[in-house]
Amino acid sequence: AIENSSLLKRYVRERKILRKIAPNDLFSQSIDQIASLLVSKLETGALEIPKEGLKSFFKRLLKYLG
Repeated sequence: AIENSSLLKRYVRERKILRKIAPNDLFSQSIDQIASLLVSKLETGALEIPKEGLKSFFKRLLKYLG
């Protein structure tokens, strides 16, 4: 869970940088909220995602974003 949490934290940090470039992207803001929620759930141990599950989640997300 710790590895997944650090991956998500890095993702959230990168998304925040992207939001500074395009702050009006409401969809990216909602993705930030989802990622932040996942981070907090992983840190508290309320959620555990296998590494493969996390990768496929982000792949699907990126595919959806086009």
